[in-house]
Amino acid sequence: MRENGEKITQNHKFRNLIWSVVFAIGIWLTIVYIYDPSITIRMTNLPMRYEGEMQLRSVKLAVADKPDSAAVSATISGKRSDLMEFMDGVYVSVDVSGVTEEGEYNLPASISLPSAKLTVERTSSDRIDVQIVKLISKTIPIRVVQTGYNKDFIIKSTPGISSAVITGSAKELSNVAYGAVTVDISGIVQDYTEPGMKYLMYDKNNNLITQNDTITGDVTDTTVENLVYKKTTLPIKAVLSSELAQNYILNTSKTLLPTKELEVGVTDEFEGDCVKYIIDRHTDKAEVFSMEDQPGLYVPEDKHPQITPVIEKKALKTMAFTITAMNAPLDMNVTLSPAELTLNLECSEDTQNSDVSAHIDLERYHEPGVYSVPVVFSGECINAPTGVSVEVTISEK
Repeated sequence: MRENGEKITQNHKFRNLIWSVVFAIGIWLTIVYIYDPSITIRMTNLPMRYEGEMQLRSVKLAVADKPDSAAVSATISGKRSDLMEFMDGVYVSVDVSGVTEEGEYNLPASISLPSAKLTVERTSSDRIDVQIVKLISKTIPIRVVQTGYNKDFIIKSTPGISSAVITGSAKELSNVAYGAVTVDISGIVQDYTEPGMKYLMYDKNNNLITQNDTITGDVTDTTVENLVYKKTTLPIKAVLSSELAQNYILNTSKTLLPTKELEVGVTDEFEGDCVKYIIDRHTDKAEVFSMEDQPGLYVPEDKHPQITPVIEKKALKTMAFTITAMNAPLDMNVTLSPAELTLNLECSEDTQNSDVSAHIDLERYHEPGVYSVPVVFSGECINAPTGVSVEVTISEK
């Protein structure tokens, strides 16, 4: 019984303690919100506002190196409730509208209060150092950065503007390489244009520029056109430009390609069978060359291969060929007229007659008759002649 009595006494004391805490909090709230005494607080890290920046920009000047907060503290007094309500609206104000030249200035600073119920008792300083710089302009390219993955389609995203003019200090403009709009392509299945896309600025290392005190743009947003292409794989073919082809020939066996095939996008308009890259200059290095424009074909800019071409001086040589008949019907007599050809062939200076062969393909010819069959020339470093054919007579044995 004594043990149970002690437990009851302890519980009673605990309840009294709880009620005492609640009562104390109630008294404190009553003092704060009913009597609402006047208090004084010291505020630091106050936000900065520069008055007259529009006037400053009208004379091609701007405030640079803006601090996150002012190096000024202030002692503010007022009713406790008023301070709690309005303290977030207190800031340091500096008027720059009267500045007409670049340079460093020590300008008057004042504490702006959001309510007449608050009073500034004192400040640590009444002046602020301000850096004023000249404004210049620069044109930057506008790109589209794609995010996400589309398993069925390749999306060609094109901004409505190819460039934008930005204005700011020389120091900040020097860090800006381009502007970019971000598009998520993972869910795109049909052509459409996205309006009102804002571009962000990036440096030459593709890092987003987050700190900007002076830069503004002539435009801040653009449309983005998204065109849908079906994914497919096509072989890569390097060919000489018409200008180089007059005196040179491409050694296709020695020309280096990073891959033989390329994943590309096509529409129903595409009628080709390969992706052609035009070799238009002499080089012994791996470089990206211009792709031949073919309707309905799209290759993303970052997918173009680097090609190391081997270009050799072109010669015109007279060569003789014995024509080989491939896939000839075994149960028929086959006669070629002529069976040998002699012609002038464009090739490299080092190409020999033995490096080149000539043949015809009779896979489609099985019935007796006389046919004109095209001759196919094979070999390295040659411009295979076209329009050469022989007469083939097929008869029963």
